[in-house]
Amino acid sequence: MSKFLRINWLDVKSALVSGVIMALVVVISEILVVGDIFSLDWMLLANTAVIAFLTVIVSFLKSLLTTKEGMIAGVKIK
Repeated sequence: MSKFLRINWLDVKSALVSGVIMALVVVISEILVVGDIFSLDWMLLANTAVIAFLTVIVSFLKSLLTTKEGMIAGVKIK
């Protein structure tokens, strides 16, 4: 974690990995429901991209607002 309101390279890598993992989870779960990888539609893939992008944004915001000590926005959460 970086300092409050700062993002370092580790935070960027962590956010991107979170987005990739979320995209894989959504696609794999949909393949299991549909039963065939060739039956997936483009709307599902577009929704998956949006979900992955939002996951990256949320991870960035979490990293931006959390300090090295684990405090969120400078407030210690019990």
